Amino acid sequence: MVRRFIKRPSAAGIVAVLALVLAMGGTATAAKLFTGKDIQNKSLTGKDVKGKSIGKGKLKLDTLGGDQIDESALGKVPSAAAADTAATATSATSAASADDAAKLGGVPAAAVVRNVEYITGSAIGNDTSKQAFAQCPAGKQVIGGTAAINGGNTADVFLQRSQSANGNSQWFAQARVNGAGHPGWTVTTTAICANVG
Repeated sequence: MVRRFIKRPSAAGIVAVLALVLAMGGTATAAKLFTGKDIQNKSLTGKDVKGKSIGKGKLKLDTLGGDQIDESALGKVPSAAAADTAATATSATSAASADDAAKLGGVPAAAVVRNVEYITGSAIGNDTSKQAFAQCPAGKQVIGGTAAINGGNTADVFLQRSQSANGNSQWFAQARVNGAGHPGWTVTTTAICANVG
């Protein structure tokens, strides 16, 4: 009988066979050995995760904030495209008209009054007829006025006029006695003055 001698494998051959076995089953073995339960919370950092390896289905809702998202890489929200034209107001769908923007409560800006002031004028005249003028300050115009008959003897005195005068710069009032003139009465007027427009 002839004996055959089997050569012992060399160290390089053993390493090569071992590497082949590990390469074929190594990742499957690692997947069986490590699961998500084996990884401690907050132990992995961004450096440990390969770029673009986590898909949208792998993240919990509302777990990323502004610090984690590169806003410049995001596209425009579709409904925000209309906001680009809001500065120029190309359409006024919620207003009656774009002209209304130049108005205050529907009143044109030129008709808005400011700095209202009340100026009282005293009477001039005689015992039969008297007039009173109230002059607005420079730059203001009359927007209204009042007139009154005053005194202790006014039963037969009546107001003839109460109106704006002199290009809307003053308020004018006139009163007279019905019959023979007598003392004891007067007429006063108040101009309501304002800056208009």
